Amino acid sequence: MSEEKGSKLDKKEVVENGIWVKDYLVRATEDGMFLYVEFEKEDVKGMEEFLNDWKEVKEELKNLGFCGVLDNPVVKDGVIFLAKGKPATAPQPSMIMFFPEFKGIFYKYYSLKDDIREVNKIVCVKKGDAIGEWLEGNDGAPGKDVFCEDIPPPEKVEKDCELGEGLFVDEKGLVRAEFSGALLVEDKKIFVEPEYEVPGDVDYSIGNVKFYGKKLIVKGDIRYGFKVEVLEGDLELKGGTENKVFVFVKGDFECNGILRGEETRVVVEGNATLKAVEYARLEVKGSVEIKDYMIFGEIVGMDSLKISEGKGMTYGSVIRVKENIEVKEAGNETQTPTKLIAGYHPEVIGNYLKLLQERFLIEETLKKLQKGIQLGKKLEKEGRLDEKKKKILEQIQEQFVLYSSKLEGVEEKLGNLRKEMSELKTKTIKILRKVYPGVIIGIADITTTIPEEKEGPIKFKLEASIIREVSMN
Repeated sequence: MSEEKGSKLDKKEVVENGIWVKDYLVRATEDGMFLYVEFEKEDVKGMEEFLNDWKEVKEELKNLGFCGVLDNPVVKDGVIFLAKGKPATAPQPSMIMFFPEFKGIFYKYYSLKDDIREVNKIVCVKKGDAIGEWLEGNDGAPGKDVFCEDIPPPEKVEKDCELGEGLFVDEKGLVRAEFSGALLVEDKKIFVEPEYEVPGDVDYSIGNVKFYGKKLIVKGDIRYGFKVEVLEGDLELKGGTENKVFVFVKGDFECNGILRGEETRVVVEGNATLKAVEYARLEVKGSVEIKDYMIFGEIVGMDSLKISEGKGMTYGSVIRVKENIEVKEAGNETQTPTKLIAGYHPEVIGNYLKLLQERFLIEETLKKLQKGIQLGKKLEKEGRLDEKKKKILEQIQEQFVLYSSKLEGVEEKLGNLRKEMSELKTKTIKILRKVYPGVIIGIADITTTIPEEKEGPIKFKLEASIIREVSMN
């Protein structure tokens, strides 16, 4: 009888009392998954006789309608297993096989690096990044016992994970990000959040942060020695910084606390809006607006700077920006060194001054070469120019031509830079309330030191290479 036709045996009877096949009592397990015969462990002869009769027993079991009859019985501790059912296959939920760098969304782990600040607490993903492989789930498959009865699979389990906003499965079965942001899991749903909020401080509980997305918000402070790098998007810092902090922002930066620390460095490629700065160093490609004050800090900017609200003061600071400067108050009564430079472009001014120095050295060399040529011509005219001196004269003339060519190249570069310098020299510095003596005011490559206290509003501008004061009243 074929196994596919199923068994007509009384399952309950066989499970409870067994069934005789030839001279052997064949039993079934309670769950109907195994047929077996049982011998005493010491009855080696009996087991050998059964194995010799196996071919006939096997055929009779199949004729009786049992399923899963083994080709070769399995002997174990006096029990010989004759048939084995096929268990049902459990359903498998859909899931993501995460790549190692993204597993941190489920647990916090520490890097083996020396810096224990490298805690992978905030896991971010860039647009287009693959976070893992998508494994599609299934409903399982029914099984069959030795009585040829179907065994239904377990009920379908809840999804192991579900793709949320910002994730999709590509044609290769990889899970990719539609846009950049923090990779989060909530109630087994995996999603990308383009705006992420750190509820407290950036400290050992968070670790150094590398963020990709639209905006990162830090509600607390950035503690001593930590880094926050927003490699894509804006940063809003509700608190301030301690010393030795590094901040990089690809977009705009807003800080509602105090940026402080002699070894704190902030680099912003967009605009910066700050409450106050104490000692910290800033490099900003966009504009800078400080709402209250700046003391003993340093700013290099490629746009304008304003400190015109609140106290509006700055002293002990060095400010260099490409565009205009506007402050309420510069310097203080103790004449703490303070420097305000508008129209400052480090590359343009640096190259300009370097070329001026190069031109000076070339001109000095040409003067010396010219004297040598004049002396040689004089000796030639007097008939005292022998072959050795003639060769020296020729070498001097060759050097004169070479340095003359170099001077032309330098003059051409200076001509191009003068156009940019002319633009930088149109920038102005406005002091709205007061400027104290000792403050250095600069526009482009020209500087002057304020000799005495002056009341504002005053505007400083460059005219004929002289910084002049213009009353704004």
